[in-house]
Amino acid sequence: MDNFSWRNHYVPRIALGTVQLGLPYGIANKSGQPDFELACKIVKVAWENGIRFFDTAQAYGQSEKVLGQTFAALDIADQAQVVTKLGLDLESKSAAEIAGSIEISRKLLGVPKFFGVMLHRGSWLRNWRKRYKPAFNILREKGITSYAGVSVYTEAEIKLAFELPEIDLIQVPFNVFDQRGWWLGWFEKAHALGKLIIVRSIYLQGLLLLPADKLSAKMEFAREPLERFHSLCQHYRLKPANMALGYVANKSPDTILLFGAEVPAQIVENISLYKNLSCPKSAIDEIDVCFADLDTKLINPSQWTI
Repeated sequence: MDNFSWRNHYVPRIALGTVQLGLPYGIANKSGQPDFELACKIVKVAWENGIRFFDTAQAYGQSEKVLGQTFAALDIADQAQVVTKLGLDLESKSAAEIAGSIEISRKLLGVPKFFGVMLHRGSWLRNWRKRYKPAFNILREKGITSYAGVSVYTEAEIKLAFELPEIDLIQVPFNVFDQRGWWLGWFEKAHALGKLIIVRSIYLQGLLLLPADKLSAKMEFAREPLERFHSLCQHYRLKPANMALGYVANKSPDTILLFGAEVPAQIVENISLYKNLSCPKSAIDEIDVCFADLDTKLINPSQWTI
């Protein structure tokens, strides 16, 4: 699996997001939350195909617990690199309570330490110095995490993440429809500052892979741009997943690309797509033009009512 250099580490280009292990997640999810046997197969197939980096969160239902159980079953907990995010119920807690909750997560996962611990919401950065920085100081002093980070959505949030020297990792959405990371120079800025970007939402929670005629009535607002995207895929004789991944991989070098999976076959498919990227520059240029300025509702799943 491809790696690139960051702060004297070789970090992976491909990582597994594990929200699907703890919750029924994604607009195109047909199978719901996997049982433990299937979850174990998903992680096993990921590991066998070279994936060593896993993204989870305290707010992802049973994800940390299930992931920890699969690590134990496969005897890989001491080799896995894991990033988790603070629970949504920790916003009003003390630094000691926040640090204690992450130690509980570490024990659930069975890992020696976290590669990174992140704020789940970029808005929390406003309280970084008073509330969260002391908690992360405790985590680092105790050797519970190597790095601190944040998951952001808005331009204001990532601007603040760039300004805070203690923030090492920034998780951002980036895809065919949500091109802000490219147009606003997020990737270049992060590289210049020595911060590591983790790209999420490559398939926009599966929306980009969904045929337009499968949209629910509540998602009708997505029909026209989705039809345009699929028409572009047909023109270039590429599968939507190939086009979507090819665009992101081309536009966001030296970032970690985060995928989720409901079944093991999706992992194999995503790795195969990555190894055989075939999205031509002309297609990438067309995407830049066709989807440069879409409605915020389309690119922000928190505004969807599925």
